[in-house]
Amino acid sequence: MKKFSMTFLLALAVTALVSTGALAHCGSCGVGDEHAHAKDAAAKVTTAKAMTAKMGECCMKSAAAGKGCCGMDAGAVQAKLADYELTTEAEAIALEKMHSCCATAVADGKGCCGKDAEGSKVAFASLVLDTKAELTARDKMHSCCLTAMDGGEGCCGKDSAGLKTAFESKVSKAREIMVAASEAGDKIKGAKKNLTKADY
Repeated sequence: MKKFSMTFLLALAVTALVSTGALAHCGSCGVGDEHAHAKDAAAKVTTAKAMTAKMGECCMKSAAAGKGCCGMDAGAVQAKLADYELTTEAEAIALEKMHSCCATAVADGKGCCGKDAEGSKVAFASLVLDTKAELTARDKMHSCCLTAMDGGEGCCGKDSAGLKTAFESKVSKAREIMVAASEAGDKIKGAKKNLTKADY
């Protein structure tokens, strides 16, 4: 996973703010490329602030310095940063996969195509999770197998169908791990909400 400097992230944020005006109308206007607005929406997300992942500025700085932060040790902060960057990349890809009108709507926190804002948010989060799993699976493949799979060929003793099956298995496993981690995190958050001052 690529590591981004704070300067690079801030530059992206400025670029996104400048391009926000391009998101004012829906992709159904028929102007330009079919996915032009989806790409604009994706660009809006590729900034220092992800939509479905949270990471404070203090943690960003600590990660760059190799330190711990917010109750996490240095290793946990690095893991959080890696997931944050993976999520941001997956969000941009997910938005480009969506209908241009839906991509623009979800980037602006609105509903579209029969879904209200919350429904669009849930659908988007699911697509992001699938994309994260795919990116993780691709990252774990041999480069030769990855090239072969993208070209519809076999590799390392597997034909094209076998290679695709192996990849899908990796994607499924990655998704299961991510879902389990998310559910575990939700339980911890829920437990903390139920604590009173007497518990500390």
